[in-house]
Amino acid sequence: MVSTFRFVAIANVVLGMALGAAAHASAAGVELEAVSLVLPGQANAGATIAASAEIRIVGDSAGNPVHLDVVWTDDAVLDAGDPVIGSTAVDFDGIHGLVVTLPAAATAGPHHVALRVVPFPDEIDRTDNVVFAAPIEILVPDLAFASNAPLAFAATSVDPDLAVDVAVINSGTPGSFGLFEIALQKPVTWLEVVGASGVAVAGSAPATFTVLVHAEGLVPGVYANVLLMTQQGAPHAVQALPVTLTIGAPWFVPGDRVRTTLAAGAARELRFDTLAGMKLALTTIELNKGARVESWVRPENYDPAEPVTVPHKMLKAVKKKVVLKTPTSGIYFLRLTNPTSSPVTIELATGRGLPKTALPRVATLRQAAPEITALLLPGATADATFLANDYVTGPLALTATCAAGSMSGLGQYTVLATPDALVLTDLPVPSGPYLTLRAENFGDHAKARVKVNVTPKQPALGTALIVLD
Repeated sequence: MVSTFRFVAIANVVLGMALGAAAHASAAGVELEAVSLVLPGQANAGATIAASAEIRIVGDSAGNPVHLDVVWTDDAVLDAGDPVIGSTAVDFDGIHGLVVTLPAAATAGPHHVALRVVPFPDEIDRTDNVVFAAPIEILVPDLAFASNAPLAFAATSVDPDLAVDVAVINSGTPGSFGLFEIALQKPVTWLEVVGASGVAVAGSAPATFTVLVHAEGLVPGVYANVLLMTQQGAPHAVQALPVTLTIGAPWFVPGDRVRTTLAAGAARELRFDTLAGMKLALTTIELNKGARVESWVRPENYDPAEPVTVPHKMLKAVKKKVVLKTPTSGIYFLRLTNPTSSPVTIELATGRGLPKTALPRVATLRQAAPEITALLLPGATADATFLANDYVTGPLALTATCAAGSMSGLGQYTVLATPDALVLTDLPVPSGPYLTLRAENFGDHAKARVKVNVTPKQPALGTALIVLD
């Protein structure tokens, strides 16, 4: 009995060794085939997507794993440098799922992707180890704020919260989606973003988030911050939108947009700088149907309790434009009044029409009329060119005067044998609203003349959206 058992055991060991050798030999003759690769027809650059790969294993792999690579290639030919964007290992043939991450830097349009079945070391026929999927169209989003105009809020320290919706547009490949995040440049208590994460789809309505301003309890002054937008997949492409909050009497610059809600019978005022004869243009962008808002301007020192004797116009419809003329220079108030018994929300686009004295002008100076005056808004500068004729004996003395007094630095202009022009650039005007240029010492000839070109360089039009409540 003992000898019989020992014989059987030895026989089983020998048989096992033979079977193992046979299995190894069978694995050595395995042929692998890439049958198909299926991807979505479209996807965002940088997106992680699901892929379906089908392979065929001919022969017994003896449990050896089969490695599958999904390869990105731009020319439909696999090269050594083509990146692998997904991979897995399987031990049976059929259909397998993979996770694939598309290159973030991929350009918009069709691209080629291949399935590569990594061959066994002694696989003989490797011609069918690669199969290409149908080209995948890469979609590239391009996000931006719908308007780059700074957000300007104005309130008092007892006003309730102010709010405005900000739109984000996607002008990238139609159908692409862009994920964005909104953050504050610096954390503050007076500014809050609601809906800071969002998705903007190209070809669809803009995405929006809400900016809240908490003005209550703030001391008078100007507060500033910046909204920063980052796009998923493009963390270095940061876009900025400035935000300011003015506590106290609000200001605007013609060119700004103004938005406010007026209770029944209520009024709001904003200050602005103007020149004698300047026209303030107001165009209604938004107004409740059937509502009316009275608009008029008054000097800063005008008594609001007095009867209205300055120009005023009624705003009654969207796209309605009115023009209000300011008879003097200085600081004026724009007053908006709701004469109805219901609340009114109105948004206005503002503009300006400058008087001739605030525009480039040409004048000829002589002994009897030796000066020219230009009107300038605060912050403006001016260019001037002087050219004397041959009858001026000189030396011609030039002076510049503004409301603060004489300006230095002009020196003297001496007439040469061949008259040269004196060019003055960016004359600073420390105090408006005017600049007077005067020439003296023409000489005794009655035909002595100096031609002057004056170019006032007024401040740019405003671009902000001012939200009053």
